[in-house]
Amino acid sequence: ERNLSHATEIDSLLVINMDVFNPAFRAPKFFIAYNYITGKAFTDTRLPDVYYSVKTPQNELLLATSKGIFTLDLISLRSGLFKLLPPPKAYSIPPNTVSGRLYFDRQQNLWISTGTGVLKVAPGKPGTLFSQANGLPATIISNFFQDREGIMWFSNQETGVAKLVDQNLQFYKELDRAFNVYDVCVPPGSDSVWMYDQVHHRILLDHQNYMNQFAVRSKDFLYRIAMGMRKFYGSGPASIYQLYPAPNGTFTTSPLYSNPAADESFGTLLLDPEENIIGVGSSIVAVLNGSKIVREPLDYLADNAVLTKDNFLIVITRSMNFYIYKIDPS
Repeated sequence: ERNLSHATEIDSLLVINMDVFNPAFRAPKFFIAYNYITGKAFTDTRLPDVYYSVKTPQNELLLATSKGIFTLDLISLRSGLFKLLPPPKAYSIPPNTVSGRLYFDRQQNLWISTGTGVLKVAPGKPGTLFSQANGLPATIISNFFQDREGIMWFSNQETGVAKLVDQNLQFYKELDRAFNVYDVCVPPGSDSVWMYDQVHHRILLDHQNYMNQFAVRSKDFLYRIAMGMRKFYGSGPASIYQLYPAPNGTFTTSPLYSNPAADESFGTLLLDPEENIIGVGSSIVAVLNGSKIVREPLDYLADNAVLTKDNFLIVITRSMNFYIYKIDPS
């Protein structure tokens, strides 16, 4: 039948909805349940338009309709009656959510294609919306797929296929209209995220989904921040500062190193195990115990550097030279 669109098998039944989107074929308003063991079929024309169906991990049947997402009552269905129930309580699906595609991944997350993007609903948690505003390449997603590595794939009719490697990753074009993120720091072993707004001289702490902002009381612009568990730092043009939290919800700055004659810059700030600061850029500068300066020249600018768990500092410069240093905080 050219009007049949999708079928879901559950408890010896094929539950079938019609294709209501194709303008070339005028589909009758039928919703069909077919028992493939007895050969019996029964239909309903009173339900809202049904666009898609999916079986939940708990062996329930969800229907995406023109009036929202519902659960089909399987007990009534065995008697030949179609009855819609609210969606499962484990999934916080907003009322009147209209969707043309539903999908459950192996972690039992429900993925819903909507007119504003993809809504991911994890059991017992509020939904997360992926849209063009935070990185989704197209608004209407026509298919979902999860591969063996857990990667989610989205297909659409505008740009093709996109993948979401990490389901916990979210992209924000703008965190807050009053806060422009210039640099981000996540201390190793911490669940805190520190962000710096160069325009408004403010530092934001995101800890367990609670955000708190601190003003930086300094006329000096910072380019990088390095926030430890006990000590806090920032860098500006040819300078490294220590940041001190004040009781009035601000940070004050105190210069640790400055060498404007050398035209130095620091693209990376790192903390050693004793939370001494190491700046890497046109040179390597370490400030030990807040006073002793150790400086190593580099042949050219380094955009990034890594400090390993076993205290090796690895630096690659733009001239493709590779440096390895052993760090000894003592």
